[in-house]
This record gives sequence, structure tokens and C-alpha cells, in this order.
Amino acid sequence: MRRRLTSAALLVLAVAGVAAGLAARAQTQDPDDPLAPYGQPPPPLPPREPPDEGKGKEGRKEEAPSPLVGFLPDSKAPWGLPDALLGKLAERAVDYRRTVKSFTCTETVRSADYDEGEAGKEKLRRYAFLLTPGADGDRILESRNVLRASGAVKPGEVDDGEPFPAAFAWVFLFSEFHQGFFAYRDLGERFDGFDWVRDIEFKGALPFTDGKDIREWEGVVTIDNTTMTPLEIRAQPSSQSDRIRQQFDQWSKSFNVIGFRTAPRPLGYQARVEFRYRFVERDRSIELTYPTRLRYDTFRAVSTTRTVPQHVSIRTYGDYKIFGVEAQEKVGRGTGP
Repeated sequence: MRRRLTSAALLVLAVAGVAAGLAARAQTQDPDDPLAPYGQPPPPLPPREPPDEGKGKEGRKEEAPSPLVGFLPDSKAPWGLPDALLGKLAERAVDYRRTVKSFTCTETVRSADYDEGEAGKEKLRRYAFLLTPGADGDRILESRNVLRASGAVKPGEVDDGEPFPAAFAWVFLFSEFHQGFFAYRDLGERFDGFDWVRDIEFKGALPFTDGKDIREWEGVVTIDNTTMTPLEIRAQPSSQSDRIRQQFDQWSKSFNVIGFRTAPRPLGYQARVEFRYRFVERDRSIELTYPTRLRYDTFRAVSTTRTVPQHVSIRTYGDYKIFGVEAQEKVGRGTGP
């Protein structure tokens, strides 16, 4: 029995000696030496940050530009266009006015509301669509009749327009009637695919009220430099950034009654219109572009620098039927998101 205890004690002492020797060796060996397997463990690495594709070279996160910043270019070009260019653009507006009643088409409307950044159920409508001239200036009236699934037209007009300018209202941006209410400046020429185009910035003189008049808007129009017809328009209410910041300041300081502010919500709007369908008149060889897609976005400011989507409406126009002119469809760039 005494021998077994003595053997166990010697085994414990041997194990302790080996452990002490290993610890002493670890303190004297170079931890970078690959032949030193018992070196001190390296200090823990700092936690690795998850990859962030939105970071710049300096590691700062680059957020997507807010609609409050807007899309207008920071141009130093002087305001004003040459009289010869304004004259050509005004002539084209006259051609558009003459053809207002010369076509019908199909309008497809998709719209959705947003709740906390999530889009709700999409609403879809289809209409037989035509235009009639208004009583004054370059005003136009839209007429819609519901298209059944069979393609038949349901009797009775439907009031389903936007609370903003109609897509076709933008073709009169440079008419003689409107030139006195707009400031224009040339942003230069470039090639867009096979099209030789010119970008022109515009700014309406009227304050933003109901938003239905194009003279309450500002933006950039891309025109075909050969035909002087629009290809794309991006617009927002004039001085929108300043207006929303003032509205947000008033809203944030208003009374809060059971979770609801007494001041109206600070809302902003943006528009994009694409003109990718071309008409060629037989008698005068005039080529006109007409809208194929209109998008209006409504957003709400939740701070002085951040917004959330509120509503989106997309209208597409197709199946044009032309009376008295020859229609030529040209494939342009994609319609985008």
C-alpha cells in the first residue's frame, strides 16, 4: 500500500515538473519561430467588421443620396438659351398641339402605398386613353375609359389622373406660352446610344401649390438634338429642398395630440417621364416623340436629411393608334426601375 502511494506521488511530481518546464521554455522561445509550438498564444484579434459595400476609401459609410438633396446638376452654366434654339423648340410645341387629337392609346396604371418602408398591395388598372385640347394656352384634358379583360371599352369616363402634370403636358415645356414662365440653361450635348442629345435644365416661376401645372416644377430635360423632341424628363417641385425643410421644422414643433402632429406632414415629390415612341408625319416628315412611361414618387421627410417612401405611381402608354400620321416605333434604352 505504501509503495502504491509513493508511486502516485512521484507521478504527480513528474507531471508538475514537465508542466513547469514547458512554461519556462515558452517564456524563452520566440513566438514567431515556427519551431516553437509551445509559444505564448497571440493576443485576440479585434472583432472583424462585416463587409460594407457602402464604405468609401477612408472607411466612411456612404449613404445613398436623399431625395432632399435632389438630382439637379451643380452647373455653372449661365441661364438663358439662344433665340434660334428657343425658336426651334417652340415650333415643335406647335406641332404637338396640332396632333393632340390624332391618336389614342392604352394606359396601364400601377400604384402602391408604403408603410414603414414596405410596399403594400399593388393596384393595377387599364384604360383606353385619349386627349382633347383645353380652352386656353397649352392646356390638355385627359379622357379615360376602363378596359375590360376582354379588351372591350367600358362606357363612362373615369377620373383617375395624377394630382401632378400629365405625361403629355411636358411636351409643351418650350412653347411660346410657357417660355415666359421658365428659366432655361444648356447643360451640353452628348451621345445617348445612337441618339445625339442635349440636356437642358429648367426652372418654373410659379410657387408650388397643387402641383398640376408644369410651371411649378424644375428639372432636366433630355432632347433629341436632331428632332428637338423630348426623350426624358426628370422633375421635382421648384425649390423643393427648402420647402420640405421648412415644413419639417414646422411639423416637428407642432403640437402632438395622441401621437399625431397638428401640422401637415412634410411631403416631397419626384417625376420621371420617358418618351420612347416616335411618330413620323407623312406630309411634313416631322418626327415626334410621345410618352411611354411616367413615374411619380411621393416621399415623407423623417428628418432634415432622411426620407421614406410614401407612394409610387407608374403609368405606361402603348398600343398607339394614330390617325393621319405614320407611326414609327424606335427601341430606346431600358425603362429602368
